[in-house]
Amino acid sequence: MSLSEVKAFVFDVFGTCVDWRTSVIKELKQYVKPISSSGTIDYEVLADKWRQQYYTSMQNFAKAQPDVIPDVDAVYRNGLDKILAEIQEEINPINEDMRNELTQVWHRLEPWADTNIGLKKLNSVATTATLSNGTVRLLLDLKKSGGMPFDTIFSAELFQAYKPHPKVYMGAVKLLKLKPQEVCLVAAHKSDLLAAKQQGLKTAFIYRPSEHTEHELDFTDINMNSIENLAEYIIQEKK
Repeated sequence: MSLSEVKAFVFDVFGTCVDWRTSVIKELKQYVKPISSSGTIDYEVLADKWRQQYYTSMQNFAKAQPDVIPDVDAVYRNGLDKILAEIQEEINPINEDMRNELTQVWHRLEPWADTNIGLKKLNSVATTATLSNGTVRLLLDLKKSGGMPFDTIFSAELFQAYKPHPKVYMGAVKLLKLKPQEVCLVAAHKSDLLAAKQQGLKTAFIYRPSEHTEHELDFTDINMNSIENLAEYIIQEKK
């Protein structure tokens, strides 16, 4: 389906624009050390558990306190404490300062190799923005540390709701002063894209092997394997 009428592309960030898993594993290795020289830690599993703790906590907030917007840093810190408690007998002690610094890894995640060049190309023909459940502060830090050239920052925090709540997608549409069909959500996650489509937005699926097992989704307007490829396609469509 044509995306030639799209005037703004709003991006999920975690997993879509940044490779959170590699960045988190790298820093976990710096801070979380086995007590025994022969001990081993599965850092990939640890990173996935940490991220899952975040998802679980946010879902619980949404159900129990839908009008409360939790502090994402606190959610990540609490999640870190829980996963470290599970292996506390196997690792060297990690003090408060170390835990706080490790939690800040979510503010300095590295972009995928195609992200920045893709955004730069897309900026030549459309507006680009984040549309993430991360806070404004977190997204600004990621934008600056990773050099991601978004035109602007949209956070679910601005709309006092979290994706996949309709308020987030329609809030972005309203701020952009566009029609839903003139805004395209770019994401690597099925649930996010489906929620956006239900609100009338266009949708672009970016295949990231570490985020989704399917190479294509049958309900999206387009399926791509990189942001750069998406940008090149849109540039050609708009000629």
